[in-house]
Amino acid sequence: MKNKIIQKLGLVETNGLYFIERDGFKFQIVEAKNGIFKVPLIVMIFNRSLSNDEFKVISKGNPLALRGVLFDVFKPKNAIYYGLMIDKMDKLNEFLDKQVAKYSALGLEQLTEDITGSDVTDGYKYMNFTAMSGQILLNNVEVPVNLNKFEAEIKLEEEKLKDEAVDVKKYPVALLMALVGAFVGAIPSLILYSFGYMHALVFMIIPLVSFTLYKQFKGPKTIPPIIFIGIVGAIAAVGTYIYGLSTIAEAYDVPFNLLFEDAEFVAIIIEDLLFTVLFYAIGLYFSWRFMYKETTAKRLKDIQNIK
Repeated sequence: MKNKIIQKLGLVETNGLYFIERDGFKFQIVEAKNGIFKVPLIVMIFNRSLSNDEFKVISKGNPLALRGVLFDVFKPKNAIYYGLMIDKMDKLNEFLDKQVAKYSALGLEQLTEDITGSDVTDGYKYMNFTAMSGQILLNNVEVPVNLNKFEAEIKLEEEKLKDEAVDVKKYPVALLMALVGAFVGAIPSLILYSFGYMHALVFMIIPLVSFTLYKQFKGPKTIPPIIFIGIVGAIAAVGTYIYGLSTIAEAYDVPFNLLFEDAEFVAIIIEDLLFTVLFYAIGLYFSWRFMYKETTAKRLKDIQNIK
């Protein structure tokens, strides 16, 4: 991990990570990704979940950029990260000492026992975790484990995911509901057309509704449905737009085909269609991003990335 702040702090790398120990708490500094950006984060994993009130106590008095964010490490809300914004070691130690004092006052302890609950902890694994509804990806976070038990559980999970990938029983109904969702998502644009309005933003709704209904009906979380939903949604978006043009033709009492004989109007149609496709693509991207992280392919990839 190459970072100017880490270099200024003079931290020494250990197993590809950086650690700062303060009064029995060992903070780790990991690399995180937010889209195309990579940033260093300070991470602490606790032995239990934190309540919202406890998190408020920890955050109180911290600078806005260092308020901290809760995330899950096999348990809900049992880890916190801070942005690494301080490039002087004495100032960073001062900040971390204040956090440790808050942890101790709340009776919090760092996680040192096997994450799977075994009585014996004999090693570490390095895993990726997400935060902020999947917007932040924390890479190679060190967690304590019982190596044999962990490897056995990972193997079982991998077999379960492979079985899930080939289970097609729920495909028909879920795909049908995705199709229904695409057309339900098109209703807002149809309503606007009925009042003589058009707005490309409403086309973002189509893939969101389609993905939601697919998930509600327990469709297998694999890559092909994402492609199917993308294609069906695109057809619904373009079809709805064409319907909108037909309402314009009807309103002006002209044949539909005559709309395409006016060069100026054709330019407007093309521009509107491009915006329709653009906003549909934006909705599809966020829906895809939300669903992809739950697919068997992504989960298998995450398992295989564990070191």
